[in-house]
Amino acid sequence: MSKQNELEEQNEKNEKYKRITDEPLATIELSTPFIDASVAKYKKKNKTRKIIIISIAGVLALGYISGIIYSFTHFERNTQINGIDISNKSVSSVNSILENEMYNYKLDVEFKDGNEELSVKNGDIIISLEKSIREVKNTHSAFLWPLYLQGGYSYEVKYITKVNETKMESTINSWEQTSPSNFIKSVNAEVVLRDGEAKIIDDITGTELDIDKLINTCKDYIEDGASKVNIEDNDCYIKADVVSNSDIIKKKFETCDEFINMDAKYDFKGYIVDIPKEELCKMAYLDDNGVIQISYNNVKSYVARFAKQYNTCYTERDFKTHSGYMIKVYGGYYGWEIDEEAETEELYAYLKSKKSFTKAPVCIKEGYAYCDMNDIGNNYVEIDLTNQHVYVYHNGNKVFDTPCVSGCVNRGMSTPGGLYPLTYKTKNATLRGPGYATPVAYWMPFNGGIGMHDATWKSKFGEDYYIYDGSHGCINLPLKAAETIYEYVEQGSPVVCYWENEVGITH
Repeated sequence: MSKQNELEEQNEKNEKYKRITDEPLATIELSTPFIDASVAKYKKKNKTRKIIIISIAGVLALGYISGIIYSFTHFERNTQINGIDISNKSVSSVNSILENEMYNYKLDVEFKDGNEELSVKNGDIIISLEKSIREVKNTHSAFLWPLYLQGGYSYEVKYITKVNETKMESTINSWEQTSPSNFIKSVNAEVVLRDGEAKIIDDITGTELDIDKLINTCKDYIEDGASKVNIEDNDCYIKADVVSNSDIIKKKFETCDEFINMDAKYDFKGYIVDIPKEELCKMAYLDDNGVIQISYNNVKSYVARFAKQYNTCYTERDFKTHSGYMIKVYGGYYGWEIDEEAETEELYAYLKSKKSFTKAPVCIKEGYAYCDMNDIGNNYVEIDLTNQHVYVYHNGNKVFDTPCVSGCVNRGMSTPGGLYPLTYKTKNATLRGPGYATPVAYWMPFNGGIGMHDATWKSKFGEDYYIYDGSHGCINLPLKAAETIYEYVEQGSPVVCYWENEVGITH
């Protein structure tokens, strides 16, 4: 299109616009547009929906913001710190709770003889939290509080405990248990010989304290946040110098055990008597150097008791007669008599050697034998004066018997009863007395001048001849009987004489 045409067209538009604008407004006719009813309803519903959404969004926004504000200052539900339930509690109130816990912190100090305490209240301890409660709270962002609604949370906040050293030492030194005047020193372990065995007597730890160790122990426990400390378990008591499991105690025990287990025996002509281990314990002791020593006085005391038990001289013995009666016979000087002084010296020397031994007791007199019942043994001569009969026993068996004639009763020469040792035996002796000198083939004296011998001048033995035709006190025997008895007996052989009425035998 040419420029001229464009200009004409523009002018035409301008004229048209002029005509419209120059016409009065009243002449303009307006018509109401047509709106469909369904469209109107839709528009109204849409507007309501928008209002609801906006309202909900507003409520949610308000709730979220409120949650942020609450979460910033409060802990979530189901939350603990150091085992304390702090659900929905504010930071400030949790601070108060933990501060109260810290203020009440104390260390119970357990002694053997009572308990004491170190505490924050008394100024012995300074305590604080490793980190603030605000720091704990900030581990969860307040802006993310909806994420924490369903959880359960547990926090551990360590206490930092320190000691106020000056105050704590002052407190410790004020306790009754730490006063040196109340200390009981420890007792060393030892080895003793007692009740027939070597025994270790345990050391006893007293109440004397290592104060520096006590202070350092309490300090360590406080800094670890402990609630109690046992002083004995931490070796704050000063122990004994010698304890029961030490090498020196073990060595001493071995020494004593070796001594007490040695064999120490007495031999009474084949009858063995053990020295009881209980007695060995009494006669020995261990010196400070761990060496067994023997107490001379205790050896002497033991020998006196031993002699009293085993001396048989001048005592009565139980004796079973050929007929089965149990009687008691008085021994007079027959039997055993221990030389206490000499035996003490000898036993002391044996014990000092600390070696096993079997020894015969040193005796003033010795019996022919020794056994559990008496010291007569199984080889003896029994003379039944009532029934005028002699019995010879060898190894417990009767090997020979014969009638006899004892001292004449009518002349006052009755043979006395009793237990006697055979003084000796000899052949072809001459018996002498007032107005007589009588040779015999076998002479076996046992009670001074009284003895057994052959009496060839007599034709009858036994019965009641002793009453009117008896001897001067000796036991008269047929020659052959005297010879047989002579072969069985020896010096020291027991000779038991008795009258039935004197020993209580009744028929």
